[in-house]
Amino acid sequence: QDVFCFDEDTFPTLLDRKPSSARRARGVSERKGEAPPSTIVKTFIDTGLGRRRRAKLLSECEDDLACDVPYSLHRKNRWAEMSPPALLGDAGDEVAVAVIERAAAKKGTRLVNAVHYVDKEGGRRSNLAKGKGTDQQNLLTEVHEQEKPVLLYSLCKTPPSEKAVKPLQKKTSRRAGAFNMADDDNYVPSETEEVVVEEMPVWRRSREPSFCLGDYIVSKQEYVCPPSTNGVTATKESRDASPVDMSAYVEVAPPESYAPSVLLVSKGTYKTIEIPAEKWARGAHEQMRALTTSAYYTRWLDANERRLMVDLSTSVCSHCAGRFLLVLVFEKMHNSKNIKMTLNSIDDLDLSSLPSADSLDDLIFNTVALAVEKFNDGRPPREHAAKVNPTMESTGSLVARDVVLAEHREMSITATSDDFDRILDSDDEEEAIVSGVRCNKCCEARVDDLFEMEEDWLCRGCLTQTICAILSNRMIVKLNVPILKGDDLIVECKLCMNLVRLKDGFEATVLSCPGCKGVSCLSCGCPPHDPMDCEEFSLWSSRFDADIEALRIDANPKFARALTCECGQDLLLPQDQKETTCPRCHIVFDAVSLQKKRGGGSIVARNARLVALPTRTIAKEFAAVAAAAHAERLDDRRRAVFERAARKMRGEAGAFAADAALALRPTALHAAEMLAADAYMAKARAPRAAAQMMCAWEALRTAVQEEKEEKRAVRALDALKEILKETGTI
Repeated sequence: QDVFCFDEDTFPTLLDRKPSSARRARGVSERKGEAPPSTIVKTFIDTGLGRRRRAKLLSECEDDLACDVPYSLHRKNRWAEMSPPALLGDAGDEVAVAVIERAAAKKGTRLVNAVHYVDKEGGRRSNLAKGKGTDQQNLLTEVHEQEKPVLLYSLCKTPPSEKAVKPLQKKTSRRAGAFNMADDDNYVPSETEEVVVEEMPVWRRSREPSFCLGDYIVSKQEYVCPPSTNGVTATKESRDASPVDMSAYVEVAPPESYAPSVLLVSKGTYKTIEIPAEKWARGAHEQMRALTTSAYYTRWLDANERRLMVDLSTSVCSHCAGRFLLVLVFEKMHNSKNIKMTLNSIDDLDLSSLPSADSLDDLIFNTVALAVEKFNDGRPPREHAAKVNPTMESTGSLVARDVVLAEHREMSITATSDDFDRILDSDDEEEAIVSGVRCNKCCEARVDDLFEMEEDWLCRGCLTQTICAILSNRMIVKLNVPILKGDDLIVECKLCMNLVRLKDGFEATVLSCPGCKGVSCLSCGCPPHDPMDCEEFSLWSSRFDADIEALRIDANPKFARALTCECGQDLLLPQDQKETTCPRCHIVFDAVSLQKKRGGGSIVARNARLVALPTRTIAKEFAAVAAAAHAERLDDRRRAVFERAARKMRGEAGAFAADAALALRPTALHAAEMLAADAYMAKARAPRAAAQMMCAWEALRTAVQEEKEEKRAVRALDALKEILKETGTI
């Protein structure tokens, strides 16, 4: 049997080889100096919800994150998209949303630097911690007070490194010289080194986000001069027109939306249509890319290349001279093959007559033909009419208004090109980067791709994403914001202090705010008081107290018992009334014992005292009608009972119009209250119109709730409509 013998002459390297190091333990990183990753974790804190209810609330969130799973912020551009303002708008009204910011650490910490949340009124608030941070429960007190399920986002961000970190078990690059790991505080330079340091200029990188295109647009494009609709040809006056302050128009948009681009702010048509592109020979996105190399002036409105703006002003008129006559925005749909086209023109174009197209070029040609026909229709005299440019070969850079836009385009091309690292000539003679420095976001260690910022280092890819994110935030166009026309009026809502656009302009008398859903008088900010003017309504309000007069509808007490509920609501209870209900928390109190009757427990109302009711200053026949209408209109319990009865009667497939009855209820009650007040201010003998309207309403309510007869309900509804028409209410 052959026995293996080790031959030293055959394998001489095995004798001289050094013993290898031990195997790296599991979970130990090869680079201990590597910065901890930045992550985001979504947590759902419920208050005893069921499994189905929890799944439904989580499905309504618009993010793609699973619960209790850490996701890296460096992938899928999450560090730019998942910011606190964007995360606070993902959930609905049934869930309280909060965003926690903390600094990532190796050993892990529960200290929180900031908490962003949405309060009860719908506003966004931020609680900041001092020093290194505090416990998250100290900053989430107001969030838990809302008594809702909490959707919590935890953002763990890598802190900016102040000094270079040397990797473990890695040779130092000789290109940057010797790397001394001594502490800077203990290092004392020699006299020669001090002189050299004083004479050498301080070197600083020039690649900072302050050179980005977004800041340049903000500093240059604060105002815009809208085109004039009465003139057609270019004049010196139109080119030198004074700028119009558009700050009021920008505030009309909701707080979470961005202001529209200055290219889309003009008088005229602003319409959006959806065009089917399934049967097109070429893809829609491919055709949008092809338009960027065409003769039209184009510009991408976002970093993802989903929205493309095409300026066709020079195609409509060859002498536009700085006017935006026709602008199209093509948007690629997210889950569909269709294309959304937004048209903005100074003329009112009828898009229903737009013929079908097989490509974007045909669609642009048909739109330009429609605009040219409308633009030259009925514009005398002929010598001043616009001249159509059929060649469509003019570019936007040849027009005076596009000089600034051409600079923007050049800067954007420079920012996205490979030569971005050579902006200044002084960068060619730059010093070597210290070894061991990494990108603060992706931990890239290649020195050729690192750029020094004010507080940290970024690689080429992260710096490009940073600039593209700034451009996307500055240049986004909100397509569903309407255009401000010349006859519109911007007013301030007295209830929520937001700016509202009135379509009727100076002819409007009532303001309906889309933000707070409130209706008020345009002049005084009070509830609508037609047919009285503001002075008469102010005098009526000083004499009439709806809460006190409501106590005197059935009786005429001189004293009432004042209760303060545990929720803080003040209540007035007549002496002969058996019980009362808090309108805020719906707790029922007994009139004798003043204790809580329903809801469990026995809670005594605070500050129960007898108060003297003021002397009546308005006649009983006027005050009774106004108080009855006011109490009926503002009572949520009565409204819910009437709505359930009306819905049930509609479900029986009858001829009763339940929706019309529900819509006429607040209108009739408010009109009855104002008619009674107007009759009192006019010194009439009795409020006949208001009394007739209240009788018609009582007949309708009795037929729907108590009798539940469909024929009587239909007749009562018709009678109420006739009375409203006679008084001019509808």
